Amino acid sequence: MAKSPQLVIDIGQQQIKILQLKTSGKGGVGVVKAGRLALPVSPNADQDEFYLRVGETLPILLQQLDIKEKRAIVSLPGRAAFTRRLKVPVVRGRQLDRIIRYEARQHIPFPLEQINMDYQASKTPEDILEMDVNLVAVRREFSDGYSKILKKCGIRSDILDAAPLCIYNAYASSQLRNPEEVTAIVCIGASSMDIVIEQNGSMQFMRSAPTAGASLTALLAKKFDISLDEAEQFKTKPAADYQDDGRGITPEKVSSTLEQGFERIVTEIRKSFDFYVSQAESHPVTRILVCGGTAKMEGTVEFLEDRLGVPVSFFDASSVEGVTIPDEYRSFLKNEPCLIGMALRAGGKSFSNLSFSPSHIKQRLELERRAPMLSLMALLLVVMLAGAIYFLNTMLNTRRQALAQASMIVNPGITASSNLRKVRDEQDNYNERFEKINQVAVKRGNLTRIFLEVQRLIPEYVWLESIELTSSKMTIKGRALNDEKIAAYIKNLYMSPFFDNNAVVYKEADIISDPLNPAQTQIQFTIDLIRFNKPSEEEISFVNDLRSRTQETTILLVKFEREKPDDNTSPSTALLGVFAEESVKEEINLLSKVFASLVASKDETVKMIEIRFHNRGNEEVRRIQVSRESIAKFKDGRLSQEDFEKEFTLITPSPSPTPSPTPTPDLEDAGASAGMYGMYGMMGGMMGGVGGGAAAAPAEAPAAGGVESVLDGG
Repeated sequence: MAKSPQLVIDIGQQQIKILQLKTSGKGGVGVVKAGRLALPVSPNADQDEFYLRVGETLPILLQQLDIKEKRAIVSLPGRAAFTRRLKVPVVRGRQLDRIIRYEARQHIPFPLEQINMDYQASKTPEDILEMDVNLVAVRREFSDGYSKILKKCGIRSDILDAAPLCIYNAYASSQLRNPEEVTAIVCIGASSMDIVIEQNGSMQFMRSAPTAGASLTALLAKKFDISLDEAEQFKTKPAADYQDDGRGITPEKVSSTLEQGFERIVTEIRKSFDFYVSQAESHPVTRILVCGGTAKMEGTVEFLEDRLGVPVSFFDASSVEGVTIPDEYRSFLKNEPCLIGMALRAGGKSFSNLSFSPSHIKQRLELERRAPMLSLMALLLVVMLAGAIYFLNTMLNTRRQALAQASMIVNPGITASSNLRKVRDEQDNYNERFEKINQVAVKRGNLTRIFLEVQRLIPEYVWLESIELTSSKMTIKGRALNDEKIAAYIKNLYMSPFFDNNAVVYKEADIISDPLNPAQTQIQFTIDLIRFNKPSEEEISFVNDLRSRTQETTILLVKFEREKPDDNTSPSTALLGVFAEESVKEEINLLSKVFASLVASKDETVKMIEIRFHNRGNEEVRRIQVSRESIAKFKDGRLSQEDFEKEFTLITPSPSPTPSPTPTPDLEDAGASAGMYGMYGMMGGMMGGVGGGAAAAPAEAPAAGGVESVLDGG
């Protein structure tokens, strides 16, 4: 199982804050180190400058705290997130995913390819027909930007969370939680104010407003014509510490100006409360908990309670249960519920577990989660191979002993014919057993190479789940990001010398949900390999070399057609199937690549090269045959291009493009052959499916029609 991140990072507009954690196997989490560092960003800085300053400041903070940990949970600002409370039918699995994606298109003000979204469904009784779903989306430009700048700083952002969700996780684990109340948690930070409302024991609403501590500082600076740094000092200074410096800045004037700024904050809070109450089944807020750096200002709690008419109290984040905090960090963390919420998530105790990380990070975490299981499977395979080798060695030793005994008995000095006949019979018996053992060893060796070939040909974004092997076929089951990836895998199988084109059978496909992100989908597929070849080493080398030389060409067929199929040394013809080239020059270029691959593979059996050209409808339009000797003369300069073209032998193709039927395996269900293809029908169908779905974004699952096009060949 993947190790939980031991580092949490909160990147604010004015500060970067970090906690290094230590988690135990029982879910306990403790703070080891904590720190913060000012972020030198001007209030009007754009996003690029913000990322630049983060890249400069974060490594300094990590060095100051002497933190070596690289895996982290990182909070995204509340302004980057959108949330909607949905009522949907009580369904599960892929059906729920489809409903959520449909609702997201209606409620999220951005296209789905521009966001990373996640959702959490509430638990419902069996007799309820609808359930509540919390849908949260983050603009992809924020999640990608944070991931990239953290990667440059040497940090792996395993989980990207939203700041309001982290604040709610801290509140939900505190003793202040009361499901009977309608509670609003208001975190007033430097650049934004996050508002979260809980009703009936679950989060119902969250919003981020731009009015916060920085707006109060700017108001003071404008009022008294002073710098922002001076204004920040006057804002946080107690009234008793003021001294007359001749500029007329008195506690009364500062308090009056701050009161104007807090009126704007109160207005934003009221707007959020009014919007929440206007929704169906929502009740007025009955209490408010405030937190954040601005909330600790003198008189803040009393002022908000007077203006809003609702009981207001301070939320001390350091009192949250489930996180052990040393005394030296307690005063710092009492105003940092976002950090505490992420620490709870690292310990596996959070109520909200949504993640907005890019898809490639989620895929990496899924592979890490499965790594122990894959290692165990590899170990079992090694043990099985070692057992087979031991068994074979034992049988071979027995055979050697028998032959030695027979050699001693078959001696001219022995005259007892009955004893001699008995020994010879025993020798024949051992020879027969040895031949059977040799056949098993050869067969196992070939199957091992086939197994490795199937693994080697896997393209990116295709994951195999199981490989079932019988005496007559191999069944491959796996998942892919879309039908284009399946087409790439089948093309690789076609190019392999271990399989004939009509031996690769694409049987079925099904749309499933992504295990890491249920809001996204993948395609689950099944491929049968119903016949295996035994290519020579030269043929394997030829195909591998040709694959590297023709990466830009779609290869439909490649094989050696021998005069004696069971004899790898007999004369043969190299067959190649491609889409029709546009000029003779391109055809000659393709012949040159085939000849170069033959030379590189050191094959001497191929005497003739035949290329079959197809149109995009997979109909064979023409064939040409050229002798290997003619190509060699052309390459050596003994033939001009004009004379070389005269060496081409044109062959009229079959008038029907209908795929030839594939033989049914002896030991399998006869019904499985209903979806099989001929020599080229399947590859064309797959390429047709790819053409229909290539425009989709990588995170999008293909529509059901896309899968059918793969199966139908259209």
